[in-house]
Amino acid sequence: MKQSRKKQNNMYHKEYHWLAASFLLLMVIFGAYIYFVSASIAHVVISKEIDQKIAAVNAEISESEAAYIKLQYSISSEVAKEKGFILATDKIYTTRAGDALVLSQTEHGNDS
Repeated sequence: MKQSRKKQNNMYHKEYHWLAASFLLLMVIFGAYIYFVSASIAHVVISKEIDQKIAAVNAEISESEAAYIKLQYSISSEVAKEKGFILATDKIYTTRAGDALVLSQTEHGNDS
């Protein structure tokens, strides 16, 4: 009887070890799942922050370009005024007609 009890205890002991190992493996898998989900969330948050920074830098570049163009225009206006040019107040608009055939009259015998 003692041997069968010993075998039974040994069998329960092995089952306990398998159960503990399975539980430990399940906990490791669950921990890895939580880690990868949080890493994915962090990646998305960081990507959005970087996109916002890129947009801010692009806006700053656009503002700098606009200021540069404005300064360039003012310098050009000053140079033009120094050379005697004035701002045109009356604007005249013209159109360009399509290609036209022009005939000239030449004198007899004198084509030049």
